[in-house]
Amino acid sequence: MPETLSPLGLRTRESGPLPAPLLARPDDLERLLDDDGLAAWIADELMTPGAVLSPTAIDDAPAAPAIGRTAITTMMRHTLRDAHPLVARFLPVELRAEAALSGAGTAAHARLEQGARLLARLIAHYWAAVRTAYPQAWSDRDGHLLFSREGLTALSRFGAEVITARVSRHEILPEYFVTAMQPVAERVPLARASRPALAPHPAADQLLAELVAALRGADAETAAGQFPVRATWGSTASPISAPWESPASPHSPA
Repeated sequence: MPETLSPLGLRTRESGPLPAPLLARPDDLERLLDDDGLAAWIADELMTPGAVLSPTAIDDAPAAPAIGRTAITTMMRHTLRDAHPLVARFLPVELRAEAALSGAGTAAHARLEQGARLLARLIAHYWAAVRTAYPQAWSDRDGHLLFSREGLTALSRFGAEVITARVSRHEILPEYFVTAMQPVAERVPLARASRPALAPHPAADQLLAELVAALRGADAETAAGQFPVRATWGSTASPISAPWESPASPHSPA
């Protein structure tokens, strides 16, 4: 196999096309090369039948307007923009450049898809935790603002905060997201009757500020009740890392 020079300046062996089973979506490389395409890619993942944001999962109120693909893609854009360090970690720019040069079906493409799938899984865990923590708001769209424009904006941006905090604590299993969201739901109601009457943009900003304050307060209380334990990355019960060696990965050599 020919030797090539990667964008990182490292000499690597060109692996050529990968067997089809290693790529779940082999025709979607272009969408993984920038964040707007990545948002649409993740939206598709979260809208598949049975997924947390599938039409049957969120359209429980027949009279309410449907939450369509465009809205969910916008939600993903909000989350990815505010969680940009994680995006750069799991889909580093060097890997995107390498995948663009090597093309679809290559090892670089497979690593990009792996990073995108990891982000999609974390976002799915977050929205599943929102559904668990706010069951009434999830099902009663008339009486709650979860699925309103301001609610979706605030909660999508808040997702970046929750996901980043969980990753920093190595708490990436679904139950950790539920544990994080439950005290937030106790402190920040989503019933329309309990919210101040504000225009959509100020309402979204106000709700986001309350959600972030509640999360940080709950996390601080949890941390205060724990013994300080120093653990190297990967030694905890639920480690998470970039699925390849890169400058953004904590496993990379100094």
